[in-house]
Amino acid sequence: MSIQDHKEGSGGELALSNGEKLHYDVLILAPGSNWEGPVKFPDTKPEILDFIKDWRRSFENAENIVLAGGGAVGIGLLWSKGIEGIGRQPESRGVLQGLMFLGFALAEAQVLYAFVVTFLLLFALK
Repeated sequence: MSIQDHKEGSGGELALSNGEKLHYDVLILAPGSNWEGPVKFPDTKPEILDFIKDWRRSFENAENIVLAGGGAVGIGLLWSKGIEGIGRQPESRGVLQGLMFLGFALAEAQVLYAFVVTFLLLFALK
């Protein structure tokens, strides 16, 4: 997959591995890593409110919005590796299952926090 931005803030296109292209007006990436994109807030309250208003305007003017995230990928990887570990060392099942559930909860919480922040930015913070 590759991302191709259009000039002058008019969105861009996602080029998928099968050759299909998807147009977007606003793109939010939530890969589960550190990224200083739209969520890097300024330092003062007036600047933060202006920042939120600018992003809200971008969303209001968008024809389509695509949200792509890696939460499900992280959870799937966590469980597959846990099952592999239990298969290799069945006696460690109790410890690995506890760690798997903790990892699942943390990964799922990250996705839910992203949704909460998105809806706060869109609707609640004025």
